[in-house]
Amino acid sequence: MRIGICSPGLGLLSLCIQVAKTLSPGEIVLYCDNANAPYGSRPTSEVARLVQKMLEAPEIRHCDVVVLSCNTSSLSLPALSPPVHTIGIIEPTISAIQRQFTHTDSVLLLGTNATIDSGHYQRSLLKTGARVSAVAIPKLAAAIDQGDVAAQKQAIADSLDGVTIDCSSVLLVCTHFPLAQPALESYLSDRLGHALQFFSQEQWVCEELRVLTPQHGTQTNIRLTLTAPSPFIERTIRGRLKIDSVVTLSGGPH
Repeated sequence: MRIGICSPGLGLLSLCIQVAKTLSPGEIVLYCDNANAPYGSRPTSEVARLVQKMLEAPEIRHCDVVVLSCNTSSLSLPALSPPVHTIGIIEPTISAIQRQFTHTDSVLLLGTNATIDSGHYQRSLLKTGARVSAVAIPKLAAAIDQGDVAAQKQAIADSLDGVTIDCSSVLLVCTHFPLAQPALESYLSDRLGHALQFFSQEQWVCEELRVLTPQHGTQTNIRLTLTAPSPFIERTIRGRLKIDSVVTLSGGPH
């Protein structure tokens, strides 16, 4: 079984770790369009064009199933014509929200502009009876891709300072954001005086993949394609995963 994971940046890392650990498919193909990252502030039509190009890449076309490990990319999926069976990250998250949260919960949603503006997760949470607040942190994904911890902390403060926060749980609806969870936990615990329960999406997407990929292997080969040179992104991924091969393109899907 060959699983493809596409993302405009390091958002694919958390999901790949979870897939390799829990599903052990024969092969994982990572396609990181870092040349055009981040997607979260791009126009909808431009995101759709970039995602379609990712799905048409030779490395991805030959996968058995592909996951768009990016909420902004997943928003464009209904308008696309994928050449391979493709799932987004939104539907598995919405299904999990219905199981995970109830009217006793108070949830803070954190994501990019595109994801928060779409309202998908807010509507899903409101159906459970939970109290919901949602805040976009537009500069955080780029700071994560650059490995700039100071910029990550500043992006968090810029977006959350002055916002009234009253929640028991935090739901990260950008797949980059788990990589900045320590900074988010520190900021929020300092603001509220207590720790919060954090949820992210990779486990829920793996549950969906488990249904689609019932046969699991014992060893997983992982191949990585970057659409532009990035020593930091490559080093970060290699630091968390055993990568069997890396290909660096020039300029990404145009």
